[in-house]
Amino acid sequence: MKLKYKGNMVQITGRLWSIITLIVLTLFLALCLFLSSGCATFSSNTKSEVVYSKQEWSTEYEDIFWFCIKEMGVDQSDILFERIGSERPPIYITSFKGIHKEYAKRMKEPFEKFYKMLREDQGKTHEEATQEIKNLTESVGAFFDPPTNDIYIGIDDSISGCRLRARTAHEISHYIQVVVYGRLPKKFSMAAYDAKLRREYASMSIERTFGLKNCPEEVKDWKFYMP
Repeated sequence: MKLKYKGNMVQITGRLWSIITLIVLTLFLALCLFLSSGCATFSSNTKSEVVYSKQEWSTEYEDIFWFCIKEMGVDQSDILFERIGSERPPIYITSFKGIHKEYAKRMKEPFEKFYKMLREDQGKTHEEATQEIKNLTESVGAFFDPPTNDIYIGIDDSISGCRLRARTAHEISHYIQVVVYGRLPKKFSMAAYDAKLRREYASMSIERTFGLKNCPEEVKDWKFYMP
């Protein structure tokens, strides 16, 4: 490596120039990789990924649980009360997209049977039956899954705290229905479907009663769906 001086100017020659060029290229490549990685990360973070947050069973959930017990008329003088133990259902909070995705997955087999009934018993076309199931799925804001006892609650910025607790009461009441009265038959029939509707109406009543007792000014704006 040679350094030639010309007045106050330093002329860089030979190996020193090569080293500087290599450093510049390395820094440029590193910058490109950083920007590329940053864009990739931003892109993946902006995808609407579904997150399921399992909740700790708090005193608030326990209060809602016993509110449901009382409203369902199962008290300590009832022989069925013995079936209520210390076990509590897992509760997951997610987005409405997460609710619809999970509900469609859990209801795959029942929906297939429901689709068959719509086609064969009610004479609906494929498009009509498919749309009815789609509408049903997208109307669900929360659900209870009897095989696992899991409860899923959907939230967004429009859901108030009181509405969230009321929906939780609705789903907890479904859990209590299973614990106290047993699961409905797996085999699809109109009788089983009618029994499901009766349980659903009872849970909707509990949800509404919870709202009337805790936030009556909100209840008039609530929409109740029948899954």
